[in-house]
This record gives sequence, structure tokens and C-alpha cells, in this order.
Amino acid sequence: MDIEMGDALLLKIGNLLMDLGKVDRIIKLAGQ
Repeated sequence: MDIEMGDALLLKIGNLLMDLGKVDRIIKLAGQ
């Protein structure tokens, strides 16, 4: 696997985690 591909994958995973964090926060706020 290329280093560039690995970096792109890490970026994608990072973005997914950020999105999940936002969704989690919204759910917690909505649940209050």
C-alpha cells in the first residue's frame, strides 16, 4: 500500500470519526 493511499485512508477515517462525534453530540443534546 502506498503511503499516499494510507494518508488518504487516515483522513477519511478521521472525517468519519468527526462526523460520528457530531452525531453523538446531537443525539445526547436531543435526548436531554
